[in-house]
Amino acid sequence: MTRRQGRRVLALAVCASILLYFVFESVRKYFLFETGTADKYMFSSELGFMPEITLCPANPQYNESRLKEHGIDSLWEYQFKAKWVSQV
Repeated sequence: MTRRQGRRVLALAVCASILLYFVFESVRKYFLFETGTADKYMFSSELGFMPEITLCPANPQYNESRLKEHGIDSLWEYQFKAKWVSQV
């Protein structure tokens, strides 16, 4: 094997190694079933801090007359059609 062939084999081996590494990482991440918006549910007693969100009950007790004062016709509209805007 000439020196030029040796360099080609070395370059091919390095490229193949890099390719295999990224294929392995991609498959590993795929089988973790995580996405860009992955959610993990844990008991709050296991956390060192409290979560930033609070899950509300499915049927909260809203004052519908107060909602109508603010231009919201129904509770359903408030819960499912509202365009939420953050004040933060």
